[in-house]
Amino acid sequence: MFTAFSFEQKLLKEKKQNTVENIKNIVESYKDSFILRNLEKIDEMVKKIDNLPSVFYISVLDVDGRIIGNTDISNLGFVNKKLLEKFRNAPFTEKKRNILTLYYPVKVDRNSIGYVIASYDLNLLKYSIDREILKIVVQTMAIAVLVILVSFAGVFVISGYMSQPLINLKNKIMNITSTYIDGSELGIKPVETIGRGDKSCIKNVADQCWLVGEHPDKTLIEMGELSLKECPSCEKFSELSGDEISQLNYSFYMMVASLKEYLRKLDEAHRERETQPIGRLIVEDNGTGISKENRDKIFQPFFTTKTKGIRTGTAYGL
Repeated sequence: MFTAFSFEQKLLKEKKQNTVENIKNIVESYKDSFILRNLEKIDEMVKKIDNLPSVFYISVLDVDGRIIGNTDISNLGFVNKKLLEKFRNAPFTEKKRNILTLYYPVKVDRNSIGYVIASYDLNLLKYSIDREILKIVVQTMAIAVLVILVSFAGVFVISGYMSQPLINLKNKIMNITSTYIDGSELGIKPVETIGRGDKSCIKNVADQCWLVGEHPDKTLIEMGELSLKECPSCEKFSELSGDEISQLNYSFYMMVASLKEYLRKLDEAHRERETQPIGRLIVEDNGTGISKENRDKIFQPFFTTKTKGIRTGTAYGL
């Protein structure tokens, strides 16, 4: 059975991975600031990381353990060499209750040139996820409760002809499974329009109006969330969707189509992350080449083969 909890856990895993990747990407883009010890740029990097959802603490240290960047500027300048002992050769995440802390060594080649500590709150991540799925869950549950109550009450207050569509919709909602969500068919029957052959979408958001088109399931699934935004305000939809009971049925189909689109985008993002190709950069020149004893040193900061007393060519006079 498809549940909000399982959906939330899947989204939470994605959000955690995205947060870590975003922090790493920001730090890597400011690597030169560590080499040049550009404190203004380090502060800019701290602010960018701090703007990420759920991140609430950042500390940047140099190789001596001195704090050169922090969310609290009063901490700048303090030295904490013991903290350097927590760092390993590769980034790692430490969890304490709902707080996750990323320890990220900034490296050039194999040499560390600085360290970044970033903490983020799982509760804040869950809150942002809950906001994303709240609309879908609330709408579905509200319709389910309404339909169940009205369908049972309809046995006593309205005719069997009127109550049957409600009972059918109740059964659809009660039988929602992951198979139905992942399937390519919703079970929509086109509205019969005797004497009205116009099947176009008057809002031009689809090739045909899904209520009267030849393939209503396919059209509505392709529209996805757009159907919830456009159809309720469409004159043609209001004309063809019938009474309020029929509109409840069509609203159910539109919400399922919106949910399918959301899940599809989530899966595409996950697959894209897993299949992202690894790039290779090849640099060539027509010079005499680099000697064997210097090849392992070319990525060391400020390495040069020039003699002492001659500038290194970095434009900084170093």
